Amino acid sequence: MSNNEDFYERYLCSAKQIYNSCYLKNHILLKVYILKKYETILWKQKIINLNTFKITKFKL
Repeated sequence: MSNNEDFYERYLCSAKQIYNSCYLKNHILLKVYILKKYETILWKQKIINLNTFKITKFKL
């Protein structure tokens, strides 16, 4: 695993954990913040639908 792949995995894991905790608590403003922070990498991987906050590729 390259350094880039390792970074990507850790980055994505953090995004999932943070989003999951916000999603379960339904904190809309926090979700918007998280999406703004991670939207590029998540959207490019088609993991998240930015219009609905729905996860499309995996279950959290």
